[in-house]
Parts: sequence; structure tokens; C-alpha cells
Amino acid sequence: MIPNISNGMAAFDIGEDRRPGFTPSWPEGQGSDPELAATIDLAIARRASVVSSQEQGARQSAAPDLVVAYPLLQDRQLVGVIGVRLTARQEQQAAVLQLLRWGTAWLLLLAEKGGDASAPPPTTLFECLAAALQAPDNAAATQAAVTVLARELDCERVTLGEGERRGLKLTALSHSADFDPRSNLIRAIEAAMGEAVDAGDGVQWPPPDDSPAMAWPAHERLASQAGSGAVCTFPLRYRSRVIGAICFERGADAPFDAATTALCGQCARLLGPVIGMRRREERPLPMRLLQDGVAGPLRSLLGPRHLGWKLGLISLLLLLAIARFTHGEYRVTAEASLEGAIQRAIVAPFDGYIAESRHRAGDLVRKGQLLARLDDRDLNLEFQKWSGKREEYSRHFRKALAGLDHSETRIFQAQLGQAKAQLALLREQRERTRLQAPFDGVVISGDLSHALGTPVQRGEVLFEVAPLNAYRVALQVDERDIQDIEPGQAGTLHLTSMPGRGIPFRVDKVASISHTTDGEPAFLVEGEITDPSVLPMLRPGMGGVGKVSVGSRDHLWIWSRRLVGWLQLHLWSWLP
Repeated sequence: MIPNISNGMAAFDIGEDRRPGFTPSWPEGQGSDPELAATIDLAIARRASVVSSQEQGARQSAAPDLVVAYPLLQDRQLVGVIGVRLTARQEQQAAVLQLLRWGTAWLLLLAEKGGDASAPPPTTLFECLAAALQAPDNAAATQAAVTVLARELDCERVTLGEGERRGLKLTALSHSADFDPRSNLIRAIEAAMGEAVDAGDGVQWPPPDDSPAMAWPAHERLASQAGSGAVCTFPLRYRSRVIGAICFERGADAPFDAATTALCGQCARLLGPVIGMRRREERPLPMRLLQDGVAGPLRSLLGPRHLGWKLGLISLLLLLAIARFTHGEYRVTAEASLEGAIQRAIVAPFDGYIAESRHRAGDLVRKGQLLARLDDRDLNLEFQKWSGKREEYSRHFRKALAGLDHSETRIFQAQLGQAKAQLALLREQRERTRLQAPFDGVVISGDLSHALGTPVQRGEVLFEVAPLNAYRVALQVDERDIQDIEPGQAGTLHLTSMPGRGIPFRVDKVASISHTTDGEPAFLVEGEITDPSVLPMLRPGMGGVGKVSVGSRDHLWIWSRRLVGWLQLHLWSWLP
């Protein structure tokens, strides 16, 4: 049944010290295999199947040797271990284990019947399983199996039906691929199969002498109608569910004895799982999806097992129902920061050099307080120069005026005016070298203490000053939530420096153009603080989290809106 086996070994009568009392091997006369024996010992210790592989020398393309040990568990007790060495690839491990599981079933059956597990197995079981497993499909498998059983058990006819009690139909007849399902014989066989399915166990006619008196009318009618005289029927089960029945018929001169009846029952018990698995493998893909993906979970859900999972599922459904029909406040959450309502920039009035710096970012300043000063030495020299020219032009102007020289008077008068204008400009520039605070507030940017003597250009921002009594809340709202934000909505701000106190604000402005924050698109939403009592505790640049109240929504929508939106967008993008 398992091809390419080089040798095998079994271990039975395992004692408390985990040492087997009886270890038959195959083929006879071959020396012991240490690796196979070690694998069997490991399977005994683990009480589970063990598989090891070994490459065959330098032929890397050849299939490796697989050493497989499979335990025999009966009522959770270790009865024995079967070990084989065969040539097979690693991906065939599951198939080898499945064949071992089927091949060792006869040992468990013999143990249940009180037989000796070390005795040679009936070849009928192997022949039946080999015929069923080698067939290309389930129909051929059942036909081959009943034909082999009819030959090996000396039966006149062996038939197999599939289905449950009311829908059981004959599908295989030994030595014949074609039969008329409407014939009286076929209907009588199906009735006998249904009778065995109703009984839940094998039915034999004529009944044994030591069996209780029972009436089996369908079997009696089949025996008399077909002229066979002896009938034995067993149900076929797969996963504790009846999937069909198998009927054995003999002549009246060769009734079923106890050993043959037991062997027929063993064949039925082995054929049931084989037929059930082959039927599952041959299901159409839609049927597989329906039964395995829907019906299977529903059976687990409605069946008596998995109580913990069922309680968890019921609790989850109850929670979802409560969330669907209860409402709460829907609030949009966004990162927030405080900015001054007015931010005045202090810029360089002209090209120059930093001469003095008295304040930097974070300092509190009063209106008119000196922040920094530009170098005014060049301006002073220029001022002295034009002061001298003004005196010179004034003297020449008076002299020309006294001499009644009108042309000279007009020239010097114009030059005197030019000197006065230049002096006024230089006086203004000297005054503007003093960079002063425009109002009471805090310096939020700018530090020239390490830049003394460095040049600055006209218009360069040197400081930024914000007042202490007027702030705005800047929210970076995600693009997925911006459609819910409108001016006038109320919100609450929790700052990192004051996490336990909520600061109320009102939305004033929603930007219509997005920008990128940490790689994600966001929209700027500005709000005004509505509680003046917190203003003395605030400073520009403080950050935290703001929540804008949008309205009442059911909790299920609030919790799942992001997931639903993501699914809608991606489904739309995936669909043609």
C-alpha cells in the first residue's frame, strides 16, 4: 500500500519504562536499523509521529530516505508504534503519514476485538484499501473495492450505497459497472442497507445463534428474493456520520461465520473514511467554499462544542448591537499647538552688523524695551560729515545773501536743504538701529547672542514677538475628517503641560488648502480660546491634542468609520 519501502519495524507491548516487549521487523533476516529504532523510541517518548530524512550520498537530485514512525493510540493509551524506511521526497510526508494511519487501522480493530496485534494482518484489508486508493476517482474506487471484497471473501455479490437513510442509493456493484437502479433487486439491496443504517451497526441474516431475537425483514426479503441465503450489511461512517452502507451476499451453503463477519465490519470501517475523503476531494470548488467556508463554521457555531468561543462570539455580537443602537458624541481629534493671535516680526531696517543683543526667544519683554542694536559707527561718521557740510553751506548762503548775489543764494540754499535732509535721514537710521519690542509680550523666535558682529541684510527677520493675552489654537486635521469641521463648532484642548485641564475653544477658520505634516496631508483649522482665565498660564508654542465636537452619532459608526472608509476607497480602486 505504501510504495518504495526498504524495511520496517514495529513496537508492541510497551511497558512503563517505555521499552517495547515485542519488536517484529520486515523483511525477515535483515539486520536491525539503528536510525529506525531511534525514531521509534522518539515516537514512543513523544506519543506523536516522527519524520526524519537523510540524503542519498552525492546524488542530490535523488529522493532522500524518509524514516517515519507512527504511534497507535487507543483510548489515549499507547498500544504500539509502526516505523518504516522508504524513499520519498519531503513534500510526500503528509501522504505517507495518511497511508500509515489507514494501514494501522486494522491493528486497532484487532485490539478492540481482543485479537493479537502481532499476528499477520488479513490481506483482504490491504487489497481492499489498495484498490480504493489507487483508483482515479471515487466511483472507480468503490467499484474496485467491492469487486476485490467479493473475490477475497468468496461472496456472490458485494454492493455499496452512498447517502443517508432516506437518500441512500446504490452506487457500486461487484463485477458489474452497469445496473438498473429501478430493478427490484437493487431496491431490495437499498432497503437492506437502510435497515442497517437505522440499526446503527452491522446486520447479519440469518442472525447468529447467540444474538438476541430481532426481526430484519429487509434482509430476509433480500435473501429470499436474490436466492443468496446469507446477507451481511454494515454502515459506512466518516467523521462519526453515516455516509452509506456496504452489503455482502453469500450462498445459503456458505453463511457468514464470526471471523468473516468481523472482517467485513473491519473493511466497512476502513472504507468509510477513504470514501468520505475522496468525496470531499472531488467536490466542485463552489461546493467546497460553501461547505468548508460557511457550513463548517456554522456547524461549529451551532454544535455543542467550543463553548468558550461561542460565549465570546455572543458577547461580541451583543457589544456590536449595543454600539449600533446607542449614541455618543462624535469628536474629531487632531494635533494642536498654541500660536499668538498677533505675531510681530522685528526685521533688519538696512544692511549692517549686529552690535548688541539683550534678549532671545522665551524672554518676556515690555513695550519699547531694547531687543538688539545694530552697529551705528558708520552712520555717526556720515552724520558728522553732513553736519560739517551743513555748516559750510549755511555760511556760504549767508555770505551770498549779504552780497545780494541771487544766483549763488539759490545754489547754496538748495545745498543747505540737501544737507539737512541727509542729516534727518541719518538721524532716523541711527534711531532704527535700536530694535525695540512693539508691545508687551514674549519673544518666540530669535537669538543673536552668538551672532555679534555678523552682517545682516535689509528685511531679514531677527525676532518674532507675540502678546501674552491673545492666542489662537492651530489644529492639524486629517484630510479624512476635514469634511466634518465647520466654523462655530466647539472643541476642547488638552496641552501636554496641562493634561488634566481642558481648555475650551471655538473654531474660527478652516483652511481650504492642505499642507503636509509628517508626510501626511492635513488641513489647518484655527480656533479661539473662549476661557480668558487660562490665558496667564499659556505660552506660544505649547502643544497637545484638540478635539472638535461634531455631533451625535452611534458608537458603531464612530468606531468603524475609518475602516469603512478605507474599504470603500480600496474596493472602488480595485474594481474594474
